[in-house]
Amino acid sequence: MKKVYFFLAAIVISFQLQALYQSNPMTPEILDEGFFLPKDAFIAVKVGYQRDQVFDRKLKANHGISGNVSETTQLYDQGVLILNFMDRVELLGSAGSMSVYITDRQSVGGTLFQFDYQTRNEFTWGTALRAAIINWCNTTLGASASFQYANPHMRWNTEDAIPFGDSAHLRWAEWQFGVALAHHVDIFTPYIGVNYSKVQASIYKIANIPAAPLYPKSFKMHSREHFGLALGCDLSTGKIIDLGVEVRMISEQAITLKGDVKF
Repeated sequence: MKKVYFFLAAIVISFQLQALYQSNPMTPEILDEGFFLPKDAFIAVKVGYQRDQVFDRKLKANHGISGNVSETTQLYDQGVLILNFMDRVELLGSAGSMSVYITDRQSVGGTLFQFDYQTRNEFTWGTALRAAIINWCNTTLGASASFQYANPHMRWNTEDAIPFGDSAHLRWAEWQFGVALAHHVDIFTPYIGVNYSKVQASIYKIANIPAAPLYPKSFKMHSREHFGLALGCDLSTGKIIDLGVEVRMISEQAITLKGDVKF
């Protein structure tokens, strides 16, 4: 039990250190009992809620401008529908809202400007597949693959804090593959994982900027760091409800809170 407490302490410490939610590799088997479906059912259904706060997604700009994007933060709130097969494999879909804030510092015509973009809180959707591959004793090795997409309008844009229109859009597509190792102790299931992710994003339909007329009407962004690390822990008695927290670092600094209910 002391090992679990030390692991949870490490998560709290790394909160300020910090890809898409990777998830616990033991998730397909954590909930043994649901509301009414039998334990040995071939297919089970779960619903959940997932909140992702990304404090710094490391991106690089190209196709119009160049260099590292100074800051990218994101907030996701999504409902999740999960199909569980034999407590080994899960297919899930998510839908909800997403907002993004981006700061980009660029030299235009020899002058340094700061451009800020804030999207509206608009629709996003995602899908994922995860599986428990190898089990021994109370330890599981698993893998996951996920994809997320959004196309929100801008709420506002500024150049050195001066608004220049809100006609721009953000297109965001991200996919990720990961492997993770989990160990079950009492009601705790801590895990550690590594992942490879790729972001393909663009801002387009940018309005004219009087102070920087050479600034492009669109530009693209992609991941600056592809490999990431995830640390997390699920809390469940194995009946009906599973709660979890995950922090991610290297490719991004982020935290995810989630809750699942099994029928």
